[in-house]
Amino acid sequence: MLRESRIQMNILAVDDEAVILTILKYLVEAIGASVTPASNAVDALQYLREHPSDVDLLITDLNMPGMNGFDLLKAVRQLAPALPVIVLTGRDDREAVLQALQLGANDYLDKPVHKTALLQSIERVLQSAPKNYLEQSFNTRREVQEAQQKLMESSNIQRLVEAGVLAFWHRPVSDAGGDFIYGRASPDALRNTIVLVDAAGHDIGSSYYVAECKGLLDALVSSDRAPVELLNGLNEKLVSSAHVRHLCALVLDWDLPRGQIRLANAAIPHGLLFRTDGATIPLRLNGTVLGLLDHPAFDAADIRLAPGDRLLLFTDGVESFGQEERLGEIWRTASRQPLAVALKQLVQTLNFEAPDAAQDDLLLLALEQPLIAGNKTAPEYCRLQIRIHSDRRAIEPAVQQTLDFAHSMMPGHDADLLERIAATLRELVCNAVLHGNREQPDAHTVITLRVGNERAILNVADQGSGFDLEKELAFERTASPLRNGRRGLLTAENYSDELSLTGGEVQAVFRRNDLPTV
Repeated sequence: MLRESRIQMNILAVDDEAVILTILKYLVEAIGASVTPASNAVDALQYLREHPSDVDLLITDLNMPGMNGFDLLKAVRQLAPALPVIVLTGRDDREAVLQALQLGANDYLDKPVHKTALLQSIERVLQSAPKNYLEQSFNTRREVQEAQQKLMESSNIQRLVEAGVLAFWHRPVSDAGGDFIYGRASPDALRNTIVLVDAAGHDIGSSYYVAECKGLLDALVSSDRAPVELLNGLNEKLVSSAHVRHLCALVLDWDLPRGQIRLANAAIPHGLLFRTDGATIPLRLNGTVLGLLDHPAFDAADIRLAPGDRLLLFTDGVESFGQEERLGEIWRTASRQPLAVALKQLVQTLNFEAPDAAQDDLLLLALEQPLIAGNKTAPEYCRLQIRIHSDRRAIEPAVQQTLDFAHSMMPGHDADLLERIAATLRELVCNAVLHGNREQPDAHTVITLRVGNERAILNVADQGSGFDLEKELAFERTASPLRNGRRGLLTAENYSDELSLTGGEVQAVFRRNDLPTV
């Protein structure tokens, strides 16, 4: 019992009131333990990071200015999941006590603190806690992190890094979990699958979850699945996993000889495509977080790259850092540098390496399309595919996202064509959501836009039973302009060069005359 013997331990005490810290120091030193005082949560958290093996117990007030005790508790549970924590609170503040316990506090004490109550609380939280468990926790995380790094280094996409056509920079916010890159290349490194992953959490549990995800990716990528199929397969496994966590991911399939990249996104921030002619194209792809829904929706795109074109991808740590808008202009200034040098220059200019730079992992990946002798025929189209739930509120964002892609693939060319695509697109998506799927929440509407050198092809598919296109058009040509309850396809008929229907999928073709190569 602590009251009957002296104990060698160090308690980190946090309170913005100097009087409370003095009282705690007096009471704790009476049992032979030492106290490290901190007048605010930020200093306490910094001490924990710098001295992981020196703290055996945390006692913290909840009501503090700036970073309060609740925020500190959340951070500590990420940094040191097993660290015993006692919180100090007002006598009548039961809601605060309940919230603290839900966040992982082991015990609580009412203010003012009395010696007997303090000693009893320390006894309770330390009875089952081994000494130096915090150091053990850090050691475990380091072991897991080292295993993660070995997995990354063993990937044969390292050949692309050595060839100077792939570069990445990673700064984790803690020793475990978080963001990582998975890669798999063909034996000749000409066909490559790269996955950016942002896993929730930075504790030991998230580290093992990351390892599980990498094992799943090994199995899925080896089965040669398309990017959207790979995300669906990964989501299916994660939904049924015993480790209930969520993650964001972007899958990139890179065919070097053809200069083609296929992308599918599950909630990773949009990337930036840099053309050799100086154009910067945001790749706005949305998608559902993995492990959350049984039937998720992922956006996809097929992009053609010319030799020298570069693609920059990043996770949300970079986005939350508040420098996303500057990425493009800084990257362009470094475009004449080798890829790895340009990425390093970007990191240094944005000050990502500063000690207090980020509260989340920072991960950036850049690639450059090389000139390969004997290139195969380039793919005919650039393609965007997005999938939305049949909710009328989703119509306009989906339309705008598709039009952004159309504008980026045809910059400055044929405003009339873009207007015709916009009017047709809006009509077809409304038709699919409101009539084909009848706004059923579980029904998807799929929008696909392909842009080639000679024509653009728009497909909008719903999960309805389909209809007779010619009959519908014939009726609408003679019906009231209001066409109450009808599908409304006259705009698509008048603005497209060809209009056809297969099942529940309408296709509109637009010719691109005398336009330069995309």
